[in-house]
Amino acid sequence: MQANYHRLLREIEERWEKRFGANQIHELRESLRTLLTQREGGRLLISEGLLAPEGVVRSGKQVPALGREAVAAAARQRSRDLVQQTQLFIQDPAHTLPHYPLWDMNRGFGP
Repeated sequence: MQANYHRLLREIEERWEKRFGANQIHELRESLRTLLTQREGGRLLISEGLLAPEGVVRSGKQVPALGREAVAAAARQRSRDLVQQTQLFIQDPAHTLPHYPLWDMNRGFGP
């Protein structure tokens, strides 16, 4: 998946460079890099908007799936994995992409 992502990214950038110009795409890329690396003290500024709200799976809340009374072992492990993935993304978003899903099919939209 990651190799396919990088291939598609290169193809899109090449098309955009032909359409909009290499300088404009270079400036866009650098602006996005700045967004993902801008810091205040030791913390990334973008991370403030990426914190999972209370009560969702990515914040550590374990709730049963719809129609279930308890959280099964596999769901607990998946929840722990999502919390860890979220924490890694908040620490270093630029190197975690594109593997941060914004949509959790079992829990709805949310980080």
